[in-house]
Amino acid sequence: MSTNTQHTNQHEQRKKPVLLFVIPQFVVGGAEMLVYQYAVYFANMYDVHVASTVAGGKLEELFAKHPHISLFVGSRKTMGGRGGVYRNLARYTKNIQPDIIHSHLFGGDIIASQLIRQVTNRPLWISTLHNVQFHQSWIRRFLWKRLFRHVDFVIAVSETVAAYAKDHFALRSPRLVTILNGVMLDQWLAIPDKGEATTPLQIATIGRLEVQKGHRYLLTALSYIERHLWQLHVYGEGSLQQQLQVQATALGIEKQIIWHGVSHDIPTALQDIDVVVQPSLWEGLSLVVMEMMAAGKPVIASIPAGSELIAHEKTGYLVPAANGVALSKMIDYVMTYKTEAHRVGKVARLFACDHFSFDTHIQQIARLYTDVL
Repeated sequence: MSTNTQHTNQHEQRKKPVLLFVIPQFVVGGAEMLVYQYAVYFANMYDVHVASTVAGGKLEELFAKHPHISLFVGSRKTMGGRGGVYRNLARYTKNIQPDIIHSHLFGGDIIASQLIRQVTNRPLWISTLHNVQFHQSWIRRFLWKRLFRHVDFVIAVSETVAAYAKDHFALRSPRLVTILNGVMLDQWLAIPDKGEATTPLQIATIGRLEVQKGHRYLLTALSYIERHLWQLHVYGEGSLQQQLQVQATALGIEKQIIWHGVSHDIPTALQDIDVVVQPSLWEGLSLVVMEMMAAGKPVIASIPAGSELIAHEKTGYLVPAANGVALSKMIDYVMTYKTEAHRVGKVARLFACDHFSFDTHIQQIARLYTDVL
């Protein structure tokens, strides 16, 4: 019996379809956490595998602990460089013969485009587009457009992302599917209502310390505030941490900032927070904004981070991106009108309950998997 025939017979006899998620690395990020939630949810229905070509991310241990998720973790050090990682991953993929490959982010899509060649019966290829890509080089956007010609379905996580995909990648329905992000509500709804803001105002910002998240504009904004006391809690790590700390020192506000790094228990940390600021320069559909609204916290978000989620002064506050002056005025406003801000946070929580359910999101993903199979 030939090798191909053996693979085909094994494929037909399996009880569960094989689902392979592909991500570039196990870093702490919205896309990576979403993949973890997918993997856990589908572990009972599918033979779930998760592949990454870079070892050592902080989420790797979280994935590895789950008894029904199989991992491929690439290591250039032990596998003979990048080429060795790809050869090992190709063998792994050929062995498991996935029915669906679901890739995430540019690196994951590049990897998936090579892996589909390793499967005897070509798997269905789904890619999730998590963000608008204006910041990417034209070369990367050109390559992505070419990749998407071969993808069976592209999931856009927001209407903004869907519009971008139509304009820049020439994607259209039925291959382009819009499935809005959702969040696991229970852990955020369990956070007790702190009441009106305290003095000094406890401010949090959550996200990778990278250009996209706009931290430098938040630091600038806070340096303008003189008539209120505040303390900033920064949750996240990234390549700009030292640069941001230098900026804080130059602005004379370094003693009012606590750099927490990556926290695996944000819900507990949030119990002492009065307001959350998310000053991103661009976003797909911000999971942080959704989670903070569910937590009942007043959220000040840039328009790119919150325009699809927040009704200004009703369920949160919106400011222009990359505008330290406007952001400063809004923080000052929230500090001045604490009763109103508290009310806005409570209304935001009710809105999140009705609109941000992860169950709704994952059911749409499950339906797509079932339909394509």
